[in-house]
Amino acid sequence: MPLFPIVGKRFTPSAFADYAAHVPLGDWKPNLVVLHNTAIPSLKQRPNGFSEANIEDLRHYYGEVQNWKGGPHLFVDHVGIWVFNPLDRRGTHSPSWNARSWGVEMLGDFAVEPFDTGNGLRVQNHAVSALAALFRRLEIAQITNANFKLHKEDPKTDHDCPGKHVDKAKVRVAVQALLTAAPTGVWPEFPARIVVYRRGGGQSPTAIVEAVLRNGTVYADAEELSEATGIATAEDGEVGLRAFVGAKYAITWKPETHRVYLVEN
Repeated sequence: MPLFPIVGKRFTPSAFADYAAHVPLGDWKPNLVVLHNTAIPSLKQRPNGFSEANIEDLRHYYGEVQNWKGGPHLFVDHVGIWVFNPLDRRGTHSPSWNARSWGVEMLGDFAVEPFDTGNGLRVQNHAVSALAALFRRLEIAQITNANFKLHKEDPKTDHDCPGKHVDKAKVRVAVQALLTAAPTGVWPEFPARIVVYRRGGGQSPTAIVEAVLRNGTVYADAEELSEATGIATAEDGEVGLRAFVGAKYAITWKPETHRVYLVEN
């Protein structure tokens, strides 16, 4: 039996918002979105997110091992948003709701891995953006318990997906805020600068790091932040500022200049 078709393409949040807005919905139109986590693989097992080969492996697993005729619609990692099952086709991800729902899988094992820091936070931000884009496509303006579910709420499911660290109420509030704040489905992104003052460095800044304000969080390159602040890190690529510096620096945000001031405690 041939494998079911997939899209197999990764998008940035803004590109996915545009993609979702133009998906034609014909005879099958969902009225519910279900949020999952992969558990296996975990964030630790996929430090660079999903690859095209990983996505194709999932297709073979669902089609040949599970004998499914579809899969989750999205796989969200800390790099972007993968479209897996075509959005205009019924997928397979939650037994009670497959017939009327989109399924969104987040990379991570959020029974044990953190959801509010590091790559877990990046996954969360991408998931919130993806959910907002999906609800906007369905012309759903108000997120409720009727149209937004966690997989573990399915009465035919006996596991704790998407994990105890995923707070449904918090995710719901974030998605609602995103829907209300930005008609395009994503919050605006602005360039920013991080001005660093190290202890003993006098009145002049010891470093300035280019950054970006996205989804209410300031992000910058981990290596540049490490060099500027003296905080050692094994992180690679973009990191959230507050999670990175922790209690070592006081943070002051000046929105009128898009500058963030870090003063070493």
